[in-house]
Order: sequence, then C-alpha cells, then structure tokens
Amino acid sequence: MTATTEKNNTQYIGALTPERLIEMYYRLTLQPICINPEYLKKLKSAIVSMKSGNDLSDFFFMEAPELNANSVTVKNGIARFMVKGPIYNEDPEDFWVKAGYEASYKAIRNCVLECVELKQAGKISAAVMDIESPGGIGGPLFDLMEEIYNLKTELPIVAYIDNYGFSAAQGLAAACSKVWVSNGARCGSIGSIIVHENISEALKNEGVSVETFIYGKKKDLGVSFKPLTDEAREEFQAIVDQHGKEFTELVAKYLRKSFKAIKDLEAGTFSGREAIEVGIAHRIVLEHSVQSLMESQFPLKINKKAKGVESKMDIITFKTENPDLYAAIVASVGQEIRKGITEEDNTRKDLEAKVTALETENKEKDSVIAEQKEKIKDHEKTEAVHLEQTTKAQADRILKAALSKEGCLVPTGLHAKVEVDYVKFLKEDRTLDAEAYTTAVAIEVQDWESRFEKKDTVAGFGSGGAPAKDDKPDIDKINAMRKQAGLPPVEKK
Repeated sequence: MTATTEKNNTQYIGALTPERLIEMYYRLTLQPICINPEYLKKLKSAIVSMKSGNDLSDFFFMEAPELNANSVTVKNGIARFMVKGPIYNEDPEDFWVKAGYEASYKAIRNCVLECVELKQAGKISAAVMDIESPGGIGGPLFDLMEEIYNLKTELPIVAYIDNYGFSAAQGLAAACSKVWVSNGARCGSIGSIIVHENISEALKNEGVSVETFIYGKKKDLGVSFKPLTDEAREEFQAIVDQHGKEFTELVAKYLRKSFKAIKDLEAGTFSGREAIEVGIAHRIVLEHSVQSLMESQFPLKINKKAKGVESKMDIITFKTENPDLYAAIVASVGQEIRKGITEEDNTRKDLEAKVTALETENKEKDSVIAEQKEKIKDHEKTEAVHLEQTTKAQADRILKAALSKEGCLVPTGLHAKVEVDYVKFLKEDRTLDAEAYTTAVAIEVQDWESRFEKKDTVAGFGSGGAPAKDDKPDIDKINAMRKQAGLPPVEKK
C-alpha cells in the first residue's frame, strides 16, 4: 500500500509494508511499555490483514497521513502540536512521524522547547498538546514527563484528549498544567506491561527448530521462539512492577493525588466524565471550543519593543483592531464559558457534598472509638485495682500464717512490726510469686524469732530460765525489747 500526501506542491510518499508493521509490533515487546493492550491486538491483526492483501482502512491508527504532524502551529497567541499514534523515539524527520502514523518522544520534546522559545519571544501565551495516542514505549517517557512538568512555570501547556489518550500519552497529559477531555474521549490505562510472544509451537508446526548458543545464562531470556521459563516470568514481572510503580508515582505527583488513589485505578480506562471523577482530568471541553477558551484564559501580552515594556492589550483596542475575532469570541465563547463554569460549579458542589458526608462519618467513627477507649481505660483501671487488692490480701495471708504458726516466738504485739514488701515479689503480670514471697517471710520471721530465743545468759519475758548466779541480766537490752513489744520497762535494782 502506498500513502501519498500532496501539500505546497511537495509530494511525500511512504510505502506501508508488512515488514514495517512487524517492526512497529516487535519494538513493543520484551520491554516495559506504557500502552493500551488493545492497540497491540489491532496492530497484530493489521499485520495479518496486510499479509492477506486486505485493506487497512478499518484500523484506527491507519488514517490519511498529515504533513508535518509533529510541527507547532500558532494562532492568536496559542501554540498547538500533536501527539498522534503509538509513541516511539524515532528521529523527528522520520516519514512515519511527520505523517502522523507514529509519535516520537524526541519530536514531542522539540515541540515543547519550540513553544518555550515562542513564549519567551512574546509570540504565544500558552500551548495545547493535542493527544490521540494509545501510549508507547517506556524508556524515554519518565524523563520527558519530568521535563514538561518542570516547564509549567515558564509555559502553561494544556493537554487535550478528544478521542483517546492512554498510558504513556496519559502520563504526558498528567505532566501538563491541565488535562481537558471531550465527553466522548477515553483515557487512563496508567500502568506498565511487558509482552512476550511465544511462537515456538508455530515454528514446530512449520518444521523449524531453533537452537541458541549463549554466553551468559540470561542472554536468551524470554526469546519468542522458546516457551517462557519460570525464571524469565519472575524477572519480567519484577521489571514491570518497578516500572509501573515509578510511572504511577509520577502521575500521582503531577496530578496531586496519592499513590494509592492512582494505583487503585488498576490501569483502567475511563470516559471523559469518569476521568474527571477519578481525578485524571480536570474539565470537559468541546473540541471546537478549545482554541477560544485558551485565548480567553491565556490572553497574549503585547511586547512594546521600542521601550522594552510588556503590557496587555485593552479590550477597546482589541475590539477595534480585531472586530471579527472579538465578535466570534463574544458569540461562541461566552456561552461556552458559562457552561464550563456551571459544570465546574456542579462538580465542586458534588465533591463538597461527598467531603461533608465523609467528614460526618469520620466524626461519628471517632466518637465511637473515643467512647470505646474510655471504657477500656476504665475497665483496665478496675482490673488493676482489683488485682492489687487481691495480691496484697494474698501477701497478708502468707505473712499472718507465718506469724501464727505454732511455736512462733515473735510476740503478738510485735506482729505489726514484721514487714516484707510484697511488691518486690510481683511477676510481669503483676501477680504474686507466692513461693518466693513465702520463703522471704519465713526468713524475716526467723530473724525476729532469733531475738526472743532462750539464752543461757539473758532472761526472757517470764518463759525462760533464770540467769546464772555470777551473771547479771542486761536490763537495757531487755527494756529495749519490752518497749518494742509495748510493755513497761523493768526497773533497775
């Protein structure tokens, strides 16, 4: 098939062959790509169809070529350029890029930088990136997204998706200042994919056997003429997981959304209105209104070169110098602006209602949680007090039993003086180590008993023997012990 376009007396001819389509297909395999998988199926079907000699006009990417599809056009201070077709990284002068069959990261970057130069020269105020692309290879995508995002302060760029803009194209749109979509547009597919095509059975049926001789066990990892191994599956999944995570993080950052909010979309695709609801687009705009809305939102400033002073054209001057344009803006833009304002206001009210409902629900949940926490706290306090009382009572019983045993020499009046701190014998769960505490009490009681045992040299409290003839009782010691027992002292003779 030959595609011919004639403009400005210049003829551009490109031969679309099965080999070219096959090349386009296989450049999208065995590497992380950001593309809608539906495009891969259509491209493969086109290859089969062309080999059979059929017409390709039914395939969405096969349209009449456009001369210099990747060039920048300027009208009334607004620059526009296209991202059309699957995005590779071809030379901007490649026929397929210029004709609009493919897009190129290099060509897109050139258009962005050209718009920046036009803005600096005072020739434009903003730019529109018109997108109609299923996405593309992942390699150069992240760097270009970051570059576009960082240029927003120098040049407002509005991404406009009228038909479809998926995956890598959606990523480029997210990096722009705003994302506008038509009602009938579809966008999204924010994720990453690696495609492996196993043709080993087909080769076998054709009687073709393929062998590889490799240096390095991963050299033929994932080749199409062999079934995919578990090792290759794990490695490809790890690669696509990392690539998809980085892509999602960038989109979330540019759209000021949480990573989870974008990840939870699960690479789904959405209509224009749905895209606004999930937060990947900002406004519904009809295609014929894009230019006039851009001119009204980003009015061009006029540079007075003689004085080097920049000033805005006043409305009277604008009306006088551009009567037709002024009339067109008044006639077509006014209604569209009011419609846009109404739509945005309704969207805002819906969002405010949802936020209010969520806040009310959260307050109710917080109140219930706080009430439950207080109940738990009160219960824990009651349990702690009860445990302390139980433990102390247990310790008192052990001490009382030791002092009340038969033959205990500690006088009843001194029982209150015998103390063993039970707190030192509490276990981690605040219960008493009864065995250790009983042993400690026994030692303490024995220590007290030793003070009242019968001695050969000292008289007891009436229950012991008399002192030896040559020995005299130690009256001071006896009185000290009687005082501890609460008895009156013995008078010295």
